[in-house]
Amino acid sequence: MASKLKDDLRTDFENYIREPGRASQDLKPKPRLTLRERDSKFFTQYVQDLKFNELLALDAVALENESQKNIRSNGKLILERLSSTLSENPEQLCAFGKFIVQRCFLVAVSTPSQQSAFRVFSVMNSRGLDLQPTDIIKAEIIGKFGSEEEKDGYSERWEDMEVELGRSGFNDLFSYIRMIYAKEKAKRALLEEFNKHVIKVSNLNKLIEDILEPYASALAITKNENYEASSNAQNVNGYLKWLNRIDNSDWIPPAILFYPSRNMTQNMSCGFSENWSA
Repeated sequence: MASKLKDDLRTDFENYIREPGRASQDLKPKPRLTLRERDSKFFTQYVQDLKFNELLALDAVALENESQKNIRSNGKLILERLSSTLSENPEQLCAFGKFIVQRCFLVAVSTPSQQSAFRVFSVMNSRGLDLQPTDIIKAEIIGKFGSEEEKDGYSERWEDMEVELGRSGFNDLFSYIRMIYAKEKAKRALLEEFNKHVIKVSNLNKLIEDILEPYASALAITKNENYEASSNAQNVNGYLKWLNRIDNSDWIPPAILFYPSRNMTQNMSCGFSENWSA
């Protein structure tokens, strides 16, 4: 809305986007909302600096990750809705802005356990992006690290995996790992079974370094069919291509289980090809 207003009205609305600085107190203006570090600069540059024409001119396919694609998509949709509904009329925009500022509230809801939190969120969040079990697992795991430096480091590594696989693919990864450890079909919710079969039997650091990251890499290779080796890589990728056409994913857990373990041997390419042939 601020991008559609001018002069004092625009300044007034921009104050809800950025907290005004105070030169007398050496306080610089700062955004009232920040995103995770990898998307913060993008969000500030195009959204909080109101450069929507530049944002919409970006090629969505070339953007770095799903978050940036969604930022562009959401910006485009809201601009279109403002134009079609309020006709970009300053008075109507200001009236709608008043409603948001004066009549909309943020309500914090607390629960006694993670399971109840997930259940409450699922019921209340009838619209918008669903909270994935991986979001709760991340909060639990990252929160256990002692120093902020460790939390930031492992959080960044976690996000790298999520970006590589996509939100949906990353959530699937946890289901596959649960299958590898439990060695049976799921009987309860992923959150409960992953905690029981994987988290409780794993060292905190090793969980990310020796389990999540290797399996995430293996899953990316499996789904993208881009296995690399000095020999037989073309054959392996051919098998992966056919397997990815199957209408279920039951074959993926044994596939990604095989890859990390074989990846530690020097003769992996030969063994991988032979076993896939079998």
